[in-house]
Amino acid sequence: MSTSSLPQRSSARKKKPVKKKRKKASFLRRLTRVFMFCLLLLTIGMGWLYFAPSANNFRYLIADTLITTQHRYMAKYIIGEDELKNRVAEYNQRFDNMGDEVDTHTIGTPAPEADADTEAPAEKPLVEIEKVSGTGYAGYIMIVNDPTKVRLGIPSKVGSGEKVSSMVARTGAIAGVNGGGFADPNWKGNGFKPIGLVISQGKLFYNGLGGKTSTQIVGLDKQGK
Repeated sequence: MSTSSLPQRSSARKKKPVKKKRKKASFLRRLTRVFMFCLLLLTIGMGWLYFAPSANNFRYLIADTLITTQHRYMAKYIIGEDELKNRVAEYNQRFDNMGDEVDTHTIGTPAPEADADTEAPAEKPLVEIEKVSGTGYAGYIMIVNDPTKVRLGIPSKVGSGEKVSSMVARTGAIAGVNGGGFADPNWKGNGFKPIGLVISQGKLFYNGLGGKTSTQIVGLDKQGK
């Protein structure tokens, strides 16, 4: 029996990667289903948020949260631009009315009792830092043992805010804390507009009373009261 010189065709065929294709198609189908399910939930949720009467309180809660942040403009996509202006005006009215209360009491510091038999107390440092903590919070409290050394710092530029750390470095202070609340006009987050009055060393730097003749303030006089 003679053999032919022609090349013989192999009877074995290469197997195609059918399993891999099936796995890939199955993964894409699952991914598509998940995407469609999420899209359906989003559509239902947006429909409930914007059209259901039961969602009004939740919608205004979201808007009020945005109004108190630097992204206030985003609230118009929740409640509309006209309603946003109304609620911002309401917030501003609340701030204007903050100084309507009257407080006339004076905080006095008792004089130390002189006793020849007792030793003089050790001199305390000007500033002491202590940790404070409680349910849901932790932080630090700064104790200034000589209140006559407290000064109110103001930003170096008119119409622009300044970080407390920058004020401390610029003035050569030992430490610093925020002095009070501030408004945020145009929602820029620079905090240059205080609420109420700003008085330092007997000089009025800012008057935000809006025509009012009286308000309540927290301050220190020359004796440290």
